[in-house]
Amino acid sequence: MSNDYQRQVIDFYALRHDYDNDFTQARALKLVNYLYLQKSQSVLDVATGTGFIAVAIAPKVKSVIGVDFTPEMIARAEKKLEALNIENIDLINADIAAIDFAESSFDLITCSLAIALFPDIPQVLAKWYQWLKKGGSVAFSCNNLESHFLPLISGVCRETYGFELPNLHTPIATPEKCHQLLENPGFTNISVNVEQLGRYLPLETAKNFWYGQYFHPQDNPFDRLSAAEIATLVNNYRREIEKNATDQGVWQDATTFFVTASKS
Repeated sequence: MSNDYQRQVIDFYALRHDYDNDFTQARALKLVNYLYLQKSQSVLDVATGTGFIAVAIAPKVKSVIGVDFTPEMIARAEKKLEALNIENIDLINADIAAIDFAESSFDLITCSLAIALFPDIPQVLAKWYQWLKKGGSVAFSCNNLESHFLPLISGVCRETYGFELPNLHTPIATPEKCHQLLENPGFTNISVNVEQLGRYLPLETAKNFWYGQYFHPQDNPFDRLSAAEIATLVNNYRREIEKNATDQGVWQDATTFFVTASKS
């Protein structure tokens, strides 16, 4: 990752003080439902965050390595491990792209809703393939292009300043794209399960969902906007959200793909 992009991502997650809420945890743990766990397994949890996946699977496997490049997230995960007295999880505060594990190091590699953040997803999957033992598996989750008010935010950018907002999820935004990305390095037994994790948000929650932050590894138009211009976008976003309000609240799409594959 470029230093600027990496800093933007780290700063964003460092400020997610409410990250450990019931919805975020439940969304992450959905991935566990698609894992085949055994006591003999060594697991790598990529972008472990505060350790939702790592903590959930630790009692069922031999060992877990959790990697995340946001120090604040790793610090919260460490507190969890201490409070729960979990001893078979090792946490690493680093950019996974800068780590070279030995070939055939892991039986399972997991990544909950963070694969879209990697600038070069094919390269990432190729490395994961190398790190897996024969017969090992990979499991990750990701979203489609319509999730988390992104179409509405994109429309506001287009109508206000005339630019198209690049979408982080584009490379993995369909089951077909997920299949192709995994087939290229040699994965087999590919499965993509689609679940709708959307929900109705209270109007004020929906209005405050987006504060004008955005990042993209190749092109972030927000880098060229002033603080005042971004504030205008946020205000326009909030006006559009109000138009979508119903008696139930504002529907927030969260179409999620749960993807698994094997190294034959």
